[in-house]
Amino acid sequence: MTVADREVISRHFVQVADRTVHYRHAGKGQPVVLIHQSPKSSAELEPFMRQLAPHFSVFAPDTPGYGLSAPLADTKATIDDFVDALIALLDALSLDAPVVFGSHSGAIFGVRLAARYPERVSGLVANGILINDQATRDELVAHYFPQFPPSRTGEHLAGVWSRIRDQHCYYPWYKQSPEYRIHWPASVEEMHESALEILMAGEHYQTGYRAVLDYDISPDASALSVPAMLIVAKPDALVHYVPHYPPLPANVSVTITEDYAEIPQKTIAFIYERCENVSLPADPVAKHSHPERQFIRTGKTGLYCEFSGDPQATPVLVVHDLFQSVRQCRELISDLSENHFVIAPDLPGHGYTAGEPLSAAETAKTLVTLIETLKTPRIELVFVGRSGYLAGEFARCKPQGVQTDVLFVPDHAGIALGKLHFDDDTDVALAKAPDLTPESSGAHFQTAWYYLRDSYLFSPWYRREEACISQGRGELTVSELQIALLDLMAGWKSGNLLLDAVC
Repeated sequence: MTVADREVISRHFVQVADRTVHYRHAGKGQPVVLIHQSPKSSAELEPFMRQLAPHFSVFAPDTPGYGLSAPLADTKATIDDFVDALIALLDALSLDAPVVFGSHSGAIFGVRLAARYPERVSGLVANGILINDQATRDELVAHYFPQFPPSRTGEHLAGVWSRIRDQHCYYPWYKQSPEYRIHWPASVEEMHESALEILMAGEHYQTGYRAVLDYDISPDASALSVPAMLIVAKPDALVHYVPHYPPLPANVSVTITEDYAEIPQKTIAFIYERCENVSLPADPVAKHSHPERQFIRTGKTGLYCEFSGDPQATPVLVVHDLFQSVRQCRELISDLSENHFVIAPDLPGHGYTAGEPLSAAETAKTLVTLIETLKTPRIELVFVGRSGYLAGEFARCKPQGVQTDVLFVPDHAGIALGKLHFDDDTDVALAKAPDLTPESSGAHFQTAWYYLRDSYLFSPWYRREEACISQGRGELTVSELQIALLDLMAGWKSGNLLLDAVC
């Protein structure tokens, strides 16, 4: 394991005016802010953060409307709206003049930020920019980001997958003829993550794209006054724009690397050699604690938690159903918060809690650790649906000196598991999700979509027979299905691992 591999990345929320902003942080020292490309999130920058963190204090926010950051109010926001949002975040974190690194659309945000607010940027690294005339910009705005509204048929999933596959074969992706062929290597897993980012952003996935594609970068690039490096790797499709860069001032250098792997070290060298070392205010992360959303460290896992109700009321911990997340418990949480202080975590490997799947015993221990951080003498636990299996493991390691009362709430099919073993293999099949390992065809998305639909229509979900018509609630709305799909894709491995233990 390298030093970079050991770097711990923490996750936080901060209130910026009327918006909640999510960001990642790692390291100590000179502040460096990383801006991801659209329509992704700061998650894509975690490997890069780990390489920079031994040298610097690295901040990576989700830009408005992506990841876990709230969108801008205007769905047709301009690049200046995004830049102003970044400045507001720097103010909230007391970051006066960090080094800014941006990738692709993030690089373009960085150029505009440095051009408008040079006093707020001690240096700029722009990884991959594009230079287009007005006619080309108009064409890109018209075609580059089609809408993918959720459809009950699931056809939007095929559209998103095709869009992701094509962008690795053509540039621009919608011009599918030989002269536009490129080779942009990506694994099936990477394409899967890209598709999830588009689905997660929903209607806001277009906003960041539109803002950068509708912006003429050339005048700002030519007028940059801060130390800057425009960098791009040869395998990157945007390397083809380098010959079209406008005349650049002496403080702006251009670097072409043989591969993406060289970019972190080139960035570190640039910061040390050319950027003023601006001191970091005393622990800017520690002074922020969002009252309703936090990531709480529980051993190796940073649990995503939501809080609701009066903190002085009796606390209740809501444990969502397996394969789901806090988002699908909002009605229950709202009801309970009228008389309780509700703590609702996403289980390890579910929802917004990242990490590898944990065993039932390890998962129960994370709940115990979470309860211990609350420092309460009494707490009620509500296990929803299949999460009831964890109650037995929780009982074995429950926190000492804390009175715990346990309640089981059925899921939509009437399943409430307060036992340690299933009756037979049929019960196990009823509870488990299908294998959703990403496929190059994207078929795993359709499998997930119809598993979710069938789980509300039949019990068990895989027996489409009249005798098995579900007597529970009707089908989810299309928007609810979309949320359930994202939760299922995040949690199917962890959920199945927990249920495998009782086969």
